[in-house]
Amino acid sequence: MAEKKPENQRSGLRLAIGAHPALWSFVSIGAVTALLFVMVIVPGVRALQPGGSASIVDAQAKRDQAAATSASREELIDKVAGISAADKGRIRESIPAEQDVPGMITQLAGLTRAAGVALVGMDLTVTDTKLPSAVPTAVRSLDVALNIAGAPYDRIKLFLKNVEQEVRLMDFHGMTYTPASLTASVNVRSYFIPTP
Repeated sequence: MAEKKPENQRSGLRLAIGAHPALWSFVSIGAVTALLFVMVIVPGVRALQPGGSASIVDAQAKRDQAAATSASREELIDKVAGISAADKGRIRESIPAEQDVPGMITQLAGLTRAAGVALVGMDLTVTDTKLPSAVPTAVRSLDVALNIAGAPYDRIKLFLKNVEQEVRLMDFHGMTYTPASLTASVNVRSYFIPTP
C-alpha cells in the first residue's frame, strides 16, 4: 500500500509558486529561452561556419566556381579567332550549356525516323569520363546507348550520316550490327558545358 504524503509536503511547491509568481514566470521564460537557444540558434550558427550547410564561404566558392565554368564556356567559344558571330552561335548549339536529356531523346528519335529505322531502346547516362587532356575540364559528357531494329545496313549508314551532320557535337564510341536480325546497337557520346 502506498504511503500517503502529508498534506503540507504535497502543497509545498504550490505554496512556493503562489508566494513568488513573478520569480517563477521569470524562471519559466528563462528556461524556454535557453531551450530555444540550444535547439535553434546554436545549430544555425554551426551551419554558418566553414563547412556548415549554410556557410557563406562555401556558398561564395560555389558561386565563383559556377561563374568560372560559365566564363570558361564563353572563353572557349571566343578564343577561336576568325569565327563569325553566326558560327559562334552554331558552336554554342553544338556544345550546349546543359544536358538537355529531353532534347537529346527527341533529336535521336527524329534521326532514326529520318533514316527509316525503329528506335526500340535508349539508355542515357551522364558521365564524368576522363576526357582527353586537350578538352577543358568544364566539359561533361552524356553517353547514349541506342538499340535499333528493322535496320538494313544502308539504313544504319544513313542514320550514322544523319548523326554526323547534326549541329550538336556527338562522337560514336561503339556499334554492333547483326545482319541476320537487322538490329544494331550504337553508342554515342554528346558533350555539354554546365552553367549556373
